[in-house]
Amino acid sequence: MKKYDCIVIGGGTAGACAGIAAARKGLKTLIVESFGFLGGTQTGALVTPLMSTLITDPDKANISGINNEIVQRMEATGDASGVWFNPEELKLVLEELAIETGAELLYFTQCIGVKTDGRKITSIQIFNKGGIQELAADYFIDCSGDADVAIMAGVPYESGSPKSGKNQHISLRFECGGIDLPEFAKYMTKISGWEHNPRELHAAHTNYKAGDLSPAFAAGVSENLLKPGDGNYFQMFSIPGKPDAVAFNCPEIKEDHNGVNPEHLSKAVIKGHQMIRRYLKFMRVKFPGFEKAYINQVAAQVGVRETRRIVGDYILTAEDVASSRKFADGIARSNWYMDVHGSDEEREQVENFKSAELPDNEKYYDIPYRCMYSSKVTNLLVAGRCISSDFPAQSSYRIIPTCRALGEVAGYAVFLAQTAGCGVAEITGEQIQPLLRANGAGY
Repeated sequence: MKKYDCIVIGGGTAGACAGIAAARKGLKTLIVESFGFLGGTQTGALVTPLMSTLITDPDKANISGINNEIVQRMEATGDASGVWFNPEELKLVLEELAIETGAELLYFTQCIGVKTDGRKITSIQIFNKGGIQELAADYFIDCSGDADVAIMAGVPYESGSPKSGKNQHISLRFECGGIDLPEFAKYMTKISGWEHNPRELHAAHTNYKAGDLSPAFAAGVSENLLKPGDGNYFQMFSIPGKPDAVAFNCPEIKEDHNGVNPEHLSKAVIKGHQMIRRYLKFMRVKFPGFEKAYINQVAAQVGVRETRRIVGDYILTAEDVASSRKFADGIARSNWYMDVHGSDEEREQVENFKSAELPDNEKYYDIPYRCMYSSKVTNLLVAGRCISSDFPAQSSYRIIPTCRALGEVAGYAVFLAQTAGCGVAEITGEQIQPLLRANGAGY
């Protein structure tokens, strides 16, 4: 049985950064990933663009040095511009960074169980083409997105809206190529009345609010190119490094959207494929520049926004987000709004929260380190969208920069715990902050 200082389960948005941070600090680190690449929803679910934390204070805006490195490497190859990025290049950049640090990668592998000794995880069981194996480590970081390891270790959790029990809607994203983007940008400029840049293009439509594309979607339904629900949520972005392609943040699946239910995920893929074919047919007819468009890829994994959230030593709340609350042990921050994708019942839960009356440079909240662990397990940290919070708060911090920052924090925290020979709960956020500052973050 192989033994490591640190095993990161899930090489996604948070996990890749956790592995990079831990390995850079000299820990023998393994990243276990179920796909054949790093990046998770950024790369496997084609989640672009890179949403901003919306922090206006320049001294506080950089929340992760590793995030900055990723962006800089992407910009150097022409595969990132502002918030836009190329998911295919990101796979290569993340793998390059991980290998440079000395982290080991184990692709095509899933964690299927844990072994514990009292309050400590001693090993995990994994499954791949080599069969079932066991891996041991001093510390574990759960970056599965769904708190898989934490739950198997006995950490309590919550999931979905407290009112309905439902999770946020999921999406199956895709890309189209063969597009004359300058021609489509001219069309968007004409119908919107403002200039559209083909290199940083954004277009969207929703059935719930009239917009620039509403006439086209109405015609698409009347001409049987689309079904009425296809226009509930439609969004596209240009892709740096792909001058004839766009990425789509749709179709969004309204029914059966439990992201840890395999039947729901299977139904979402099937329904998504059907909707994507209708979108392509519709766009070829109604969007100038799309006459020769084709599908160049459909996401390898479903875009899941929210499933399980651990109940940690602190639960971040919607009140914390809305009031821009600061914490002494804050280790990541954001001012992204509470962005719930769901039914009216789920969205209504965030509408009653009004932002605090503060100067613009103070409008951000901290995530305390205590949200990343439960004292019930001494050597486990959780990073990414499934840290300890309530349902509305999770819809704010789930964006890519914040999850990358949480991964970096987890790597540093494990290093400090290993050095001190203690549990992760005995490390404080105040101890982690100097390491974040040393790597370029604003702490």
